[in-house]
Amino acid sequence: MNILESLEKNYDTLSKTQKKIADYLRENVEKACFLSLKELSQNVSVSEVTILNFAKKLGYSNYSDIKKSLQAHITNIVGISIKNDHELKGLTNKFKIYEDYRYREIERIRTTYEAIDPDLLFSVAERIKKAKTIHIYGHKVSYVAAKFMELRLKTIGFRNSVVNTMDEFEVMFDLVNTDKDDLYFIFSFPFYSVHTINIMEYLKSVNANIVCITDSINSPIYLDEKNSIIVNTEHPIYFNSLTAVFSVIDMIMTILVFEGKERFDRYKKLVWSLEEKLQNDWNTEMSQKL
Repeated sequence: MNILESLEKNYDTLSKTQKKIADYLRENVEKACFLSLKELSQNVSVSEVTILNFAKKLGYSNYSDIKKSLQAHITNIVGISIKNDHELKGLTNKFKIYEDYRYREIERIRTTYEAIDPDLLFSVAERIKKAKTIHIYGHKVSYVAAKFMELRLKTIGFRNSVVNTMDEFEVMFDLVNTDKDDLYFIFSFPFYSVHTINIMEYLKSVNANIVCITDSINSPIYLDEKNSIIVNTEHPIYFNSLTAVFSVIDMIMTILVFEGKERFDRYKKLVWSLEEKLQNDWNTEMSQKL
């Protein structure tokens, strides 16, 4: 029996205060599984002792066991990318579906940019310019965003590497060379990865230069307003939309090119020259074979 099934089975036997804790856990599973006892206590406005008694009521030895059960539940469903109860069920006309989805896409981008301080994006672009190497971390759908950023940075001449937080070998050998002059981008969206959070905690412990891109100030990887970019990733069917994420990445790239036109022009000419040489060498090799 998982944690949610246990909450459902025992709900009627809980006190009013315990039901308050149960309701919070059921409604915030992906966030609650990373909260400390103190943080959960503050979020639910109950004492830590009350939470410990709640854990024992459900048959757990302590609060840590509840967290582990929540994390196990997340691990079991994290591979499922489609919501059980998606928001388009009530729309039967295909044109209404089109209009509804188009509106949602526009709203995702509008609300994202309305909430972002432009100076934050200019500051992030400046940090990219100063970084020796850029490291980009992601997991599942967040890894897709990380790969997109990797491609964009490469096309404008910035050295970077992308790391899948699920690849223990890759993570270990990237982190072992942590450098104060490097910049680390951490992408994380629901369902949040325990691996990504552990990586974030390590980077914080060594005072690394970090920018996190996530969906909420309640995200377990959120840092502060100077080092976190909040993006609207809500989607009517899937757990995350990357529309606004890609847009914000492209905005940062646009700032980089605009503020470094001469550097970008030199890099572009070098790429074109190299491409022409390689193409000529390839054509010569092919003609010799023929």
